[in-house]
Parts: sequence; C-alpha cells; structure tokens
Amino acid sequence: MNLSSFKLTNINELISVYKENPERFNRFYNAVYLLLDSIPECGSIRVMDHCEASSYDLFIKCACWIIQEETEQKELTDALLEFSDDYTIIRRCAKFVKSKPWVHFYSRR
Repeated sequence: MNLSSFKLTNINELISVYKENPERFNRFYNAVYLLLDSIPECGSIRVMDHCEASSYDLFIKCACWIIQEETEQKELTDALLEFSDDYTIIRRCAKFVKSKPWVHFYSRR
C-alpha cells in the first residue's frame, strides 16, 4: 500500500482541519506527537498499526508537520524521524556520533 498521496504539501491543509474543530484536532495531533516521540532510536512504527484507514490522511499530514518541526529544532546529527518512500513506515534514524581522533602512544611523549 502506498500512502505517499497523503503527504503534506501545504500547511493550509492542516489549518482547514484545525478550523473545523480545534479541540478535536489538538487531541489527535497530540496523540500523533506522543506516538512519534515514543519511537526509540533505530525503531519504527507502521502507520497501518496505529490508525484506521479513514484517518490515514490526517495522520500522515500531522506526522509530516511533526517531522518538519523536529528537523528544525534538533541538530542534523540527532536521531531524527523520517518516512519510508511509500509513507507506510515512520522510523527514527540512528544518532550520528562523531569519532574521536586516534592518538598514537608515541604522540604522548
């Protein structure tokens, strides 16, 4: 199943849903945020396991916005969220750890 057709292309798509019922939207958005925030480093979730088919559109759009926000707030070397190519899986990438320069024992003299 390819869910890439639901990806967020314009923030107005979310704003229109928000204006219909702000309280309900906030509850849904917060639930999606907490779910994505709970993904451990190198972990992943399947979208189909966490929402119904009728909610795929809003779930993917909210996840896109959350991932965008996280990308702007964190460093590029942190463990960031990303979608698979078909938008069916959301995974948290491994954190990049800079290597320490190797010090040869002769250099300690």
